[in-house]
Amino acid sequence: MFELSPGQGWVEIGELLLAMVLSAAIGLERGLRNKSAGLRTHTLVGVGAALFMLVSKYGFENVPGNVSLDPPGSRRRSCPASASSAAG
Repeated sequence: MFELSPGQGWVEIGELLLAMVLSAAIGLERGLRNKSAGLRTHTLVGVGAALFMLVSKYGFENVPGNVSLDPPGSRRRSCPASASSAAG
């Protein structure tokens, strides 16, 4: 048929679905206890976080050259995908 690039397959769809199910379970539990940020909020945040991590993992493989977001003279080397590591 056709060939998919890495990060564009059934595994990634499964990971997003797993994130949706697990975050929905957390949201459902909070909704049943009448807490703020229930089912809808937790589902959206969980899927959004999983999608952000997948984009960080596979989205910058074809960036040409030596990409650095640090100021000149900095000793640290980074790439655009390091945005996910700064989120912690």
